Amino acid sequence: MTWFIKISFLLLSVLVLSTCVEPFNPDIPKYQNILVVDGMITNLEEPYLVELTRSMPYEDVVPEYETGATVLIIDELENITEFPEVSRGKYVSDPSFFRGETGKYYKLYIITAGGDEYESDYVELKSVPEIDTLFYSFEEKETDEPDKFLQGVQIFLSTEDFEKATWYYRWEWIETWEFVTPFVAAARPQLHRCWATDNSGSINIATSKNLSRDIVKNLPLTFVSQASNRLSIMYSILVRQYALSAEAYSFWKSLENINQNMGSLFDPTPRAVYGNIHHVHDPEIPVLGYFQASEVTTKRLFVDRSDLPKDLYVSSGFDYCEVRILENPLLVEVDAMIKNGWIFVDTYVIAGITYYRFTNAQSCYDCTTKGVNRRPEFWPEPVE
Repeated sequence: MTWFIKISFLLLSVLVLSTCVEPFNPDIPKYQNILVVDGMITNLEEPYLVELTRSMPYEDVVPEYETGATVLIIDELENITEFPEVSRGKYVSDPSFFRGETGKYYKLYIITAGGDEYESDYVELKSVPEIDTLFYSFEEKETDEPDKFLQGVQIFLSTEDFEKATWYYRWEWIETWEFVTPFVAAARPQLHRCWATDNSGSINIATSKNLSRDIVKNLPLTFVSQASNRLSIMYSILVRQYALSAEAYSFWKSLENINQNMGSLFDPTPRAVYGNIHHVHDPEIPVLGYFQASEVTTKRLFVDRSDLPKDLYVSSGFDYCEVRILENPLLVEVDAMIKNGWIFVDTYVIAGITYYRFTNAQSCYDCTTKGVNRRPEFWPEPVE
């Protein structure tokens, strides 16, 4: 996950700030090129991913992937499963061969192409209760600008473990929404309607440890505002719920605090955050990340535009789109439009006049630049 890789730079900053003597001259090269590990196994019959990268500055977009490594999962009985590298830095299991089992203990073992060996602590694949309810309410949120508000839907979640065995929770989600382009190309109408997908990009954890019941009630997960086109037609969110150990919760909580509070060298220096992965032969060599194992329970919610206030303004996501139309243009005029950056859309004839239509971006008529024009299997059929 790119957001996890970027947060790794915050962890790197913490390591530097918490170990250097001269606060304005940190020995940053000492901590460059640190291995970053992001991996989890579950009970679901799906490929499991272990992603290996190297630490990078927060502003960088493309991380340096750790390629050519050997990635192994070892269970409590010393059974070994190798995750082959399917693309740069991404090591994936075969779901027909390996699947996590609830209650079993697993550890991650990595041998890099350079010969360094890393291993995690053994972690239990913990059970997790079902998500009880997933619901939304229409709300209005304050913004940084005075007297300016954003309307939208706040997504909430409730869950409870009646066995009182979980106590620590984490959530991820996948958003999917339907949208249309402002223009329909006459010869390519199938490019007008699409579905876009996005993954949660934040840390979402909670604990019920201080309660008498192992319950999370009406937890606000995410706010979907009118500023994007997610609510323009239909929106769906699929939430995945995980169980954490107390140690894993502490790790994610520390990351959350750093992500929220890290500002400048003049801010209070946070403590270093260490995961459960270590260099096998040299404990002084740092490594960033946490290996996890958990059951997964899921729940899906739909939000239909027709269920929201009729006067709610929702961005189309295409406010930048423009159109230019030429009547019976000469070929040289068409060439000039294209040379000036305009994109030909289509032609149509009215009362014997041929009109050529142009737009300033392909995405204004081709929705596949921002999504896919294949209806997801879980998507409701349109009402006739």
